[in-house]
Amino acid sequence: MASQSTIVQDVEQQLHLAMAVNATEDQALFFETFAQFITCKQHNPLMLLRGYAGTGKTTTLKAIISTLQKYNVPIVLMAPTGRAAKVMTTYTNKHASTLHRRMYKFKALAGGQRKLTLMPNMLTNALFVVDEASMISTQLVGDQSNSLLDDLLSYVYNGTACRVLLMGDVAQLPPVGETQANALNEEYIQAIHSCTLYSAELRQVVRQRADSGILYNATLLRMQLMQYVYGSALQPKFELVGYNDIVQLEGDAIVEAVESAYSKDGIDSTIIICRSNKRAYLFNQNIRVQVLQLEDEITVGDYIMIAKNNYYWLPENSAVDFIANGDTARISRIHKYMEVYGMRFCKASIELVDYDAMGAIDVWFMLDTLAMEQPSMSSAQSTAFYNAVAEDYADEPNKAKRTALIKNNEFYNALQVKFNYAVTCHKAQGGQWQHVFIDQGYLTQDMLTEDFAKWLYTALTRSTHKVYLINFNADFIA
Repeated sequence: MASQSTIVQDVEQQLHLAMAVNATEDQALFFETFAQFITCKQHNPLMLLRGYAGTGKTTTLKAIISTLQKYNVPIVLMAPTGRAAKVMTTYTNKHASTLHRRMYKFKALAGGQRKLTLMPNMLTNALFVVDEASMISTQLVGDQSNSLLDDLLSYVYNGTACRVLLMGDVAQLPPVGETQANALNEEYIQAIHSCTLYSAELRQVVRQRADSGILYNATLLRMQLMQYVYGSALQPKFELVGYNDIVQLEGDAIVEAVESAYSKDGIDSTIIICRSNKRAYLFNQNIRVQVLQLEDEITVGDYIMIAKNNYYWLPENSAVDFIANGDTARISRIHKYMEVYGMRFCKASIELVDYDAMGAIDVWFMLDTLAMEQPSMSSAQSTAFYNAVAEDYADEPNKAKRTALIKNNEFYNALQVKFNYAVTCHKAQGGQWQHVFIDQGYLTQDMLTEDFAKWLYTALTRSTHKVYLINFNADFIA
């Protein structure tokens, strides 16, 4: 029988052989550490791979998949959102699912409620790979006793001799409400979870992408972030000369560029990223009127984004268990309109664009939320709406039955939606588009913080083809 060191060396060699080009020094160091991690016999092996834009994270994962298939190691690919899972599926040519789809099942409760419960992991000796791990929240939400990261590790280690590789970019925005990407932080992991921890980092930009202006400027931003001193101003300096894939736009040129991108590669290959929901709302209105020339409030072909998780409309045994906050849909048919409970609704057939295998589903959605500047209904609006629906069931004396009737009312379960031509950066995170328009928005000197730089870096790295800087401060251009 081969010794442990021989097995480790063999795995490392196979990883190098699986690369289409020579590995960078960082990739070689990662392969050395990964070979130790994948053959580790100790308690709950976990590995962190922090890989920045253009450093070969994609080719590295392909080499892992190719190598482990030779050893008959089961590999499960996952990502935090449907959009991120679709991107992962595309670049690996292997199916990736969302964390929720893989880990949870829904348990029906009294009163029309549903509860997420963790499914058992039935695999043995499997490697779970999670991309975009910087998006994994470590916060407790509502009455949950575990965070998403807690549940992920519980699920993986519930299997027999399973292990997990968390991949992501710590220069991107952390999850909403958090100051850092804890899921990629060694100190946090070691303090909270019992595991055998390995880590590596990819910083070197691969040669074949070094001529990209998007990548060059993203790398400049990343270097600024790495050298950032808390409390100091962090002012970006874009270098545009000599690059065709990153340009500056102002005034009428914005509409022309969006029209050109839509015409060349399609609406679903183009996104506008804003720093606030209010700016996204204004851009969405202007795009529909000035670019798409749409006069109706909503029409077939419109792209919408779900603004709040919804568990009501999907049929049983659907490819996904719920329609998630941030999912994108295309309206394929409009059936009718209705005004009830002080609000306006549209019944339509929609297609979830990040789930190609799914057909159209019929839903009610709220028209009013399309015109709201905030991301979804406020707490006060939600309460008023609930009370209006409750009036229909006031003659039901049993409180539990009355609550169940409200919770199962189809208008109460209507989707809250926004248009999806312009979005905030957190909504875009995990996705990729050929054309990315970045709106600087209102900005003062005291806003030039680490948060702004991470926002800008995340927005830049959503593009696979071209970036357009909208109304950027002249001081930001070299």
